Amino acid sequence: MKFQLICLLVAAAFGGLSAAELDFEFASSFDQSRQQAAGYAPDQIRKDEKLPLLAIAHPMWGDRFAARRLGYYEEGARRRWLIVCPQLHGRHTPGPFSCSALEAQHDMIDAINWMKERYPVDESRIYVAGRSMGGGLTQMMLAKYPDLFAAGVAGQGISDYGELCSLHSGVTAKVLEELGPRPANEFEYRRRSATSYAPNFRYVPLILWHGTNDHVVPPEQSLMLEQAIRRYHPLQEGVHWKMAASHHEMNFDATWICDRLAPYENLGAAFMQTPRRFFPSLHLITDEAKSFFYLHLTPARPDAFGEVQTGLKDGVLTVRATNLSQVEIDCNGFSPRLPVRQIRFSAATPDDAELVIRRGTEELARRRAPAEVALP
Repeated sequence: MKFQLICLLVAAAFGGLSAAELDFEFASSFDQSRQQAAGYAPDQIRKDEKLPLLAIAHPMWGDRFAARRLGYYEEGARRRWLIVCPQLHGRHTPGPFSCSALEAQHDMIDAINWMKERYPVDESRIYVAGRSMGGGLTQMMLAKYPDLFAAGVAGQGISDYGELCSLHSGVTAKVLEELGPRPANEFEYRRRSATSYAPNFRYVPLILWHGTNDHVVPPEQSLMLEQAIRRYHPLQEGVHWKMAASHHEMNFDATWICDRLAPYENLGAAFMQTPRRFFPSLHLITDEAKSFFYLHLTPARPDAFGEVQTGLKDGVLTVRATNLSQVEIDCNGFSPRLPVRQIRFSAATPDDAELVIRRGTEELARRRAPAEVALP
């Protein structure tokens, strides 16, 4: 009954009536559990109108109403943005201590998809933001979904869980509850740390902020991530420092954060003739089977990262896989101005790696590494 009433509220907002505060449930795509989210929709939405969507990752000890408490609903009303904030859930602990778990990552995507199914979301202006534990999850969302988001702002974020615990931070006990002891769970620490995915940040704008007097999440956490990204992307923007500021939620408020996000759009260049950003070369790391741009990657092992590097030159796409059991390539994802005539596939583990080439749902070829395939 509650879910039906909420859907009616959403329909009323879409039909051009009053603004709506949302409180809804959805099924987790990760484990099929019932999860909750809250959000905001502006009033008088026209059927031909496209609205930016901002997803908020709540901090430790937070919940789905964090976006409302922090002033994002007011910003949504002023800017005509949609706002959504899922109640995260973790692997071993409740959502307030989920620590960038895969479950929490899927909560963010599921809540975004729920909004997209019911509201006219501008696909080129989907943003993510959060602070503290939510800042760490914001970093992870950008790293794992660089083709989805226009940009993200991560404040006071936990970018390396192993390093944080070695410093005996004030949140170490909660991290240990969710991630377990080291070294037995070392990969769990690495897979939830944005520093492990540094190459992925070349493809999406990340804006970092931190207080220099933060004793809960030390400022070095943001600095480490910035430096790690710059090894692959020298143009990464520096951390926005608030001098002498502690671990306080209002160091940079909702207005400041939305101002940083607003200029960004996930649009392709007219020359490339692609609706979204397109990169001829990619270097990506993943801890789960998922899609990136024109690729779908499946790691060969559950306890190790999969990695792919691609390069397109003179019509030849070279693809090198490391610890991937399968690399799928969708030819529909290529730019019409940079056609691919041949694919050369190699792998560090050739006995395990398989290349699948398709065009949409049509499979064109399937080969084991090493392989060279001419495209029709």
